[in-house]
Amino acid sequence: MLLDPEWEGGLKPAMSLAIYNGFLSPAVPQIAIPCPTGNCTWPEFPTLGVCNACDNITSEIKQVRAPDATNTAWDDLGRFELDNGLWIGSDEPGSSDSSSILVAVNNTNTGRIFDRPDLQGLLTDNSTVIGEFTVLAYTEGTDYAPRGIAASECAMWICVQSRHVAVSDGRQTESITRSWASFDQDPDLAEGYGYFVDLPAPFRSDKFIGHLPAISVLRDSMAHRLSGNVTFNRFNYFPIFSSDYMQGIHDSKNDTAGWLARVSESITNALREQSPVYQETGPYNGTAAVNDVFIVVRWKWLAYPAVLVLLSAVYLGFEITTTMQSAGAKPWKADALVPLSAMLDLDRNVLQAAAPGLDRPSGLIDGLGDFRVCLNHDGNGYVQLSGRVEGVDEGQENYGRVEQC
Repeated sequence: MLLDPEWEGGLKPAMSLAIYNGFLSPAVPQIAIPCPTGNCTWPEFPTLGVCNACDNITSEIKQVRAPDATNTAWDDLGRFELDNGLWIGSDEPGSSDSSSILVAVNNTNTGRIFDRPDLQGLLTDNSTVIGEFTVLAYTEGTDYAPRGIAASECAMWICVQSRHVAVSDGRQTESITRSWASFDQDPDLAEGYGYFVDLPAPFRSDKFIGHLPAISVLRDSMAHRLSGNVTFNRFNYFPIFSSDYMQGIHDSKNDTAGWLARVSESITNALREQSPVYQETGPYNGTAAVNDVFIVVRWKWLAYPAVLVLLSAVYLGFEITTTMQSAGAKPWKADALVPLSAMLDLDRNVLQAAAPGLDRPSGLIDGLGDFRVCLNHDGNGYVQLSGRVEGVDEGQENYGRVEQC
């Protein structure tokens, strides 16, 4: 992978757009890696990228003038400075046209951030650094009534990154596992070219070539974007940005490190997509998994409903046999209890014929005998038993009748 020497004459549009998106976008999309099955994994692979780091230097802020105690006089936010000359607040309180600086950014190029224990020895020189700057800002409250002050010193540099990519259920995840930034110019290459060195054994056969003039162009471009401020005065209801890039820093003033990570990732995506690749090793082959349907049968649970059905059948047979063998017991259709669960529609003659037998054993059988009724539905979903009898002679022991249904 090569840092494109065509940048020597200026940034490519794709890189300029990547920087702009990184400054202003709330999120940077990942480079989509094809995974036809929706579930894929790959081994760690190296790529050219942009590394970054931020240090909190709020403790180094000096108060030159205290702000108004009530924080209601907009033209007196006080004045706060850093040793590098960066300051925020009000320059001339009380002036009718005074403005206050809410956010200030400048290039430092001190290399101090690389004195951190975790960054010591990371760079052989500063030739691959593309940005080193300081942000000083009010971080709390509103633009009209700001409170709280914080400062950060940050840096970005070209490096080689080891990345891990996986796709699970169609969702891609990507993370940086390690990085290396040692760079040496190689006399065997053309002037200005060099290799990233000291890569571990798995990646040692991959050659990452950098072009120092191209890196210098990127560094100068970032220096222009990383210098400016955000101001506010009592005649405006909106902050004034010295550039669009300052708006991105202002909107992320509570999370400068997170904002810088998005800028670095956006530039990394451009490097990965735009830099030409001279492949000296084989591809990093991944593994694709296919979702398949399989059925596990637990036979002991499958037997449970079958046993219930069998027991129901045995119980039904037992009841049928018991009913048929029992004296005086009939199946439910001939049972006298059936009328209790149905609506009766019997005329007065039937009731009169049944009345004399109510107080005698088997009186209803003697009085009515096998009385014929009709079983039907009344249209409302109810079962109805209906019947008629005519010619009842109350003076006769055996009633004569005509049954109708």
